[in-house]
Amino acid sequence: MKTIKIPNKSWVLVCDAAKALLLRNDGDGEHLNLTPVKNRD
Repeated sequence: MKTIKIPNKSWVLVCDAAKALLLRNDGDGEHLNLTPVKNRD
């Protein structure tokens, strides 16, 4: 299986039919640190 690296400051969207969660990688490609992105409402 191929390894996927998520670069620093990349956004990751996790969702299903009822909910969506937007995360930002504050770590690096080797060590993820996924932080929720807050709404600007």
